[in-house]
Amino acid sequence: MSPLQPKQTLRLGPALFAIAALLALPYRAQAVTAIASITVSSSALTYTVVDFTQQYMTPNPPGAPITIGGQIVTKNTGSGSIVLLSPANISGGGGGVLKISYFSMTCSGTARAGQTLVATKTPLVASSSVTCATYTNNFDSSTLPGGQLNFAMTIFLDDRTLDNDAYPATNFTLVATAT
Repeated sequence: MSPLQPKQTLRLGPALFAIAALLALPYRAQAVTAIASITVSSSALTYTVVDFTQQYMTPNPPGAPITIGGQIVTKNTGSGSIVLLSPANISGGGGGVLKISYFSMTCSGTARAGQTLVATKTPLVASSSVTCATYTNNFDSSTLPGGQLNFAMTIFLDDRTLDNDAYPATNFTLVATAT
């Protein structure tokens, strides 16, 4: 298979951003409920291959980066996380394969006390998850500036070895949990 032709567009999405939340029972006399609820600024990413030399190609605007907002509240013995679940490798109509490992992710912004943004150009793994952010016990995003989460997630594409093919839109899933 030959590489993609210049200016050929690779479109992924609309992405499915699912939210999973685990609710905790009250602790002693004080009721503390774990909350995981996130919002995203974009649900579709499009990449336009130009020169086949970019290891970390960013998606075309307006989809990049994706701003993550919402609420994470953890109990005094709990924790939380936001992870990106990847699909299997993507098969093209002409037999090409777009490996999920061609994608990498960075979650960036100002990490607050109790929050760790853990992915820096971390390769994605087919049919698996990569952690974007973790939260310690007693974390409450309502105490942050603006009263909610606010950081960026960028999904990069390595365009150096792409096969010339048409790839269907494929769903990635962003999952938030808190206990």
